[in-house]
Amino acid sequence: MATRISQSARNRLRVHISCRELEWERVDQSKWDNLFPPVECERDGKKEFISSHVKLALLPLGAFEKISYMETVGVDGKAFYRALPKAAESLTKWPQTLCMLVELYISKGCFGDVDKIYQQIIEPLAKLFKPIDLSLA
Repeated sequence: MATRISQSARNRLRVHISCRELEWERVDQSKWDNLFPPVECERDGKKEFISSHVKLALLPLGAFEKISYMETVGVDGKAFYRALPKAAESLTKWPQTLCMLVELYISKGCFGDVDKIYQQIIEPLAKLFKPIDLSLA
């Protein structure tokens, strides 16, 4: 991965979306700062550095959104949560993994253990994506 993006490439870049289930700032912040170094500005006669990129975050789904989605696809939310292992509940916080879990529940009627959930959902999804080489930017 490139450590810096040239000024001409930054001028052309308008939007980059980074979708992360984990707390992306903890993982990606230093990478973003290397690619888009902070900009020096003057405020109240003092020089300071501000971020040169904007961070937006998707809020985790609440109970209402989760149950509403399940109802729209004909799934009983209470039955779904009874069948879901406690260790996998964090996967219901984000729309993509919630949809995958609901699809698995609809097709199988149960989940099995957390390892099985990862084998059936997360691992195949991970194989779909390839790392992006930014060195050509």
